Amino acid sequence: MIYPSGKRIDPGNIVPADITDTDLAHVLGRLQRWGGCTKTPITVAEHLIYCQNLANRLRHAVPGLRTNAEWAEFMVHLLLHDAHEVYIMEIRRPLQKYCKPLLALAPAVDAAIYQHFETTLPEWLPLPVPSTVMRTAIHWVDEVALVQEGIDFMPKEFAETYYPKGHPVADGLPICFHSLRGGGRRWLELLQAALLDYAAISVLDKPEDTR
Repeated sequence: MIYPSGKRIDPGNIVPADITDTDLAHVLGRLQRWGGCTKTPITVAEHLIYCQNLANRLRHAVPGLRTNAEWAEFMVHLLLHDAHEVYIMEIRRPLQKYCKPLLALAPAVDAAIYQHFETTLPEWLPLPVPSTVMRTAIHWVDEVALVQEGIDFMPKEFAETYYPKGHPVADGLPICFHSLRGGGRRWLELLQAALLDYAAISVLDKPEDTR
């Protein structure tokens, strides 16, 4: 597959050197959520931005995260959790059972993306793929975002069928769509800021003689 950078990449044999910020931002800013079936277009980049906004609004309810350092790391994971879709595409849930070989590539693609961004951090600071606790928190926020996107962006009949009034997150969290604008460029800016926060807070936890 050829990407905007001109790189020719095999998602089945991807390495960190294949990853570029510009490719990620470009594709995430154009790749459509819900297979493009929404009433108003929403991209994967906008979904990731919304997940960050939502997590900050519901921080008290996100499970498993106790410290500021954990939250800073979580913000990075949240903004990266669908980044592998740049290389394996966004696959709607009803189709995923037919696409298992493609979905099986996601962990290796994630690892390459994480190693790419790890090079932007201090040498002593790793950027591990999400732990079980982090994955649980990501899944919680992603599910809330999915429900709200279904209500706000899918046809009324779909929302009423799958997310009826009274659903725990079906009321009171309308998406502030203007806050998502900026697409891939805005996503990259937020990710770079999250990486800086992660590094800054991690410095405080690092032994003084190794700083």
